[in-house]
Parts: sequence; structure tokens; C-alpha cells
Amino acid sequence: MRIKFRNKTLDIKNESNTKKEFTAIWNGYTIEVTPYNTQYFSDASRKLKYEAYCVNPLGLWICDCVTCNTISEGVQMCFDIISSDIDDLKSNYDEIGECLEMVKDYI
Repeated sequence: MRIKFRNKTLDIKNESNTKKEFTAIWNGYTIEVTPYNTQYFSDASRKLKYEAYCVNPLGLWICDCVTCNTISEGVQMCFDIISSDIDDLKSNYDEIGECLEMVKDYI
């Protein structure tokens, strides 16, 4: 599946055994999109909704129960959130580095 990530196009392989779900591990991030609910309409048509989940390499849920219309939409939502999570982690590591720099004389 092709998705957009930080101005690049990535090809992410679905590791699930079924086409009704999506599972992938990308750089330590676990991404899952699973069927959630079927909506029924007055004209007897129906539409399947999906839920997207994503766990970062630290084991923290960063995308929990996001509802989407298609698997590809769910995967794209996860990667948008992954991009934000990477920025947050980098900021946290930079702050830790600054703190260690201040106390290095005492270690």
C-alpha cells in the first residue's frame, strides 16, 4: 500500500493474512487497521467502517481507535500521527540531552 509520509511516498506491505485487515510493523511502529462496524442505509446498501491503531517503538499507543472509511485512509491517518510522534520524541530526546549536559560535571 502506498502512503504519503513527510513529502515522500512509502510502499508499506500488509502482513495480515486477509485483505479485510491491515497489519504492518514499520521502523518499530505497529500499525493495525481492522473492521469495526457495518453501516446500513435505507436503500439496503451497507458500508464497512474500520478502526486504526498504532503503537510506537516505546510501546505507547499513539493512535487508538480512530474510525475511518477505508483501510488506506486508516493507514494514512496512522502515518500522519507517526510523523507527529517522531517530532515529539525528538523534542523529548533533545531536552534530555540538554539536562544531561547541565549535570555531566556531577556524574
